[in-house]
Amino acid sequence: GVQTCALPILAAAPPATIPAESRPALVDALAEAREAELVNGERSGSWLNLGVLAVDRGDLAGAEQAIRTAQALEPRSVPAAVNLADVLRTMGREAEARTTLEEALASRPNDATLHHALGLAWVRAKDYERAETHFAEAASWAPEDPRNPLMHGLCVAQLEDPGRAVSILENGLANHPADVDLTLALVESLRPLGRLDEGLARVTALRSLRPDRPDLEQVEQQLRAELGR
Repeated sequence: GVQTCALPILAAAPPATIPAESRPALVDALAEAREAELVNGERSGSWLNLGVLAVDRGDLAGAEQAIRTAQALEPRSVPAAVNLADVLRTMGREAEARTTLEEALASRPNDATLHHALGLAWVRAKDYERAETHFAEAASWAPEDPRNPLMHGLCVAQLEDPGRAVSILENGLANHPADVDLTLALVESLRPLGRLDEGLARVTALRSLRPDRPDLEQVEQQLRAELGR
């Protein structure tokens, strides 16, 4: 019901922001939610829900335990692997987080979500070569998600290969012509190649596609100033 849907929001709220008179009811509601999930204790999704609820309350150890239970019940669960990796990362256990995602990929090598998550993990480790490999895989399996070519292009740019970064980002824009982040990343990759005029043309065209982004006018003005136009 509505009360159950609101629980994650309430659970994540800092205690000081919750009126004192409302706290007992929240505690009761959280307890009821936990009991409801435990009724279905053999379902992986129920343990995953408990793990997410624990994260919202800042109980990372409890979250890890619950999500590992979810994994044990459904070893091939992508949401369980990704959420567990997030919990481990938050706890400062980055290497374990990467191992969790790598083990999940071993059984689901074509899963874009896992590749994207592992790519982000390698970005945090500043290993852009490994990261770009996973973002390339993610883009091949989920071309509908513009985040994949975006991150692939940004990683290649970090490897100081702006020409290849431009190619990747342009391919992403072919599928997502109105994506602001892809366009702005492309502009920055065009800059070291001395092709900022192409970037200006991209931003100018994008403004007509994205009237909801008035900030693009400022970007266009900045580019015109750099080009002396």
